[in-house]
Amino acid sequence: MQGNNFSDLEETLGSEAMARLIAAFGGCSLYIPKNNKATLLRRDNQILELYKSNELTIKDIAEKFNLSSRRILSIVSKQLAAREQTPRPR
Repeated sequence: MQGNNFSDLEETLGSEAMARLIAAFGGCSLYIPKNNKATLLRRDNQILELYKSNELTIKDIAEKFNLSSRRILSIVSKQLAAREQTPRPR
């Protein structure tokens, strides 16, 4: 770990959980994903709503979410396609 990340992790988990983590995985490289599916879905919905509102440009949305403009357009396209396929109540 770099810098204060170890203390940040201990503060987040608590000392007891940190001790269990070290006991189970000490000395190993451990990958912790940045986002889970629910987080990404929520982000993608926010991107679509900002896009549809015309409040921000594609470039501004990309900067807000630390993504490329191309990725924003891909997310918007996928979100719109998914919503078109979802049956709507009558």
